[in-house]
Amino acid sequence: MSDEVIDAGFGEHGLTPQDRAWLRARGAGQPIGTYQDPAPADLSAVLKLPRTYIACAG
Repeated sequence: MSDEVIDAGFGEHGLTPQDRAWLRARGAGQPIGTYQDPAPADLSAVLKLPRTYIACAG
């Protein structure tokens, strides 16, 4: 990840140089297919999966 990409996604989070190094070492691009492939019409299988939500504020 370049500094431009990191700043665009995490610019207001007060990242330290160590945070940026961690992101550069582990960051990966989003596969374009996840934007181009339509979602399946039947999502009943997805509704059976366990899930957890985290709501962040501030």
